[in-house]
Amino acid sequence: MKTQQYRDRYEAASALIDAIRNCHPEEAVPIMAAALDSLTPEYPGVTFRSLMEEAECWAMLAGRNERKAYALQCFKAMRLSDRKAFLAYAHRWLT
Repeated sequence: MKTQQYRDRYEAASALIDAIRNCHPEEAVPIMAAALDSLTPEYPGVTFRSLMEEAECWAMLAGRNERKAYALQCFKAMRLSDRKAFLAYAHRWLT
């Protein structure tokens, strides 16, 4: 009985791997991220921390390229007044 269960799970995992390999990389990454998120146990997150504390935690865990990409895209998405305020604030960190 167990042997058949293992075989079934192996076949399902193999089919998943094949499906992901057949996806375009731009589609595979978000699909896999969503799948992993759905399997990850929930954590308190923002419920017990402020949004800035949550962002700080994420930034410490993110890689250099990921931080650069998100920072740039967030900056581009800001209104002009928010960009100016952000740059004034960030300038203090340069000295």
